[in-house]
Amino acid sequence: MVLAFDAAALLDRWLLAEFVSAINSGNARRKAVRRDRDTLVPYRTWLKQGWPTSQRLRPQGEFLVRCRLPAEAPHLIDVVPA
Repeated sequence: MVLAFDAAALLDRWLLAEFVSAINSGNARRKAVRRDRDTLVPYRTWLKQGWPTSQRLRPQGEFLVRCRLPAEAPHLIDVVPA
């Protein structure tokens, strides 16, 4: 099952608990990229400064929230069976 969340609603509520990553940090099957303290960047920091490696325009590969997400409206907007 895939849960779809309203990103804008999440950003408004949990701004201090949000992180972005330039890579999919859970996938290390082929040519694994090194993971370190700079893998996850606080969302607010990323908005102001970009990635620590100065690749400011590189898109996010992953968005993480360090808390439990409420599986209800207005945050949960769709549930798609697998």
